[in-house]
Amino acid sequence: MITITFPIADVKTYIMKKKIFLLFLIINSFGVISQDYDYLFSSSRVGTKAGVNFTNIVSSSEEFDNTRSRTGYYIGLVFEGMINEKFGINVEAIYARQGFELKENAANHKSTIKIDYIQVPILTKAYLSKSFNVQIGLQMGFKIGDKINKEFFPDLNMRPINNFDLQLVSGLEYLLKTGFFIQARYSYGLSEIIESSGAHSSIFSTGIGFMF
Repeated sequence: MITITFPIADVKTYIMKKKIFLLFLIINSFGVISQDYDYLFSSSRVGTKAGVNFTNIVSSSEEFDNTRSRTGYYIGLVFEGMINEKFGINVEAIYARQGFELKENAANHKSTIKIDYIQVPILTKAYLSKSFNVQIGLQMGFKIGDKINKEFFPDLNMRPINNFDLQLVSGLEYLLKTGFFIQARYSYGLSEIIESSGAHSSIFSTGIGFMF
């Protein structure tokens, strides 16, 4: 049997290069947008939004085989700037309550991992009609607090929850003439939630908002 191993340093270097590449894409998109900044700022508006998160994790580790989603809420502010009549960007600042439930089969013990974030989505959006648009982009999550019931899962003491979570986001939105909108999104974490766990966030969210 031939065993192939990869040095930890090489893996960390690969992950760092991936993050730098994603950051480059964001910066480059703003460079393209700045070429038509007159239309961008003349067609911009702000709004507010709130809704519900259904959050869980995806992991190849057997340790996290038996997880259930946690229901939380989010609330935040929205900035929309249109590059032209069809394409624009969304930049948001959101307070979000996330996490997941972990269950131990043998004793039926449960632990709820609660994580609070300030989420900053930077999304491109395309209007397929006057009301309906699709969105895709990146979301940066900055942890501002966490709470873990470690009574039945002491191993979690050894691996802290990371302070930063980078996610890939896609979504749909329907905007009414009155300024109200209905929205649904799915986010997948590109970075680990818990250090050295292989666990990535998986979030479905839905909510409503109003553009002024």
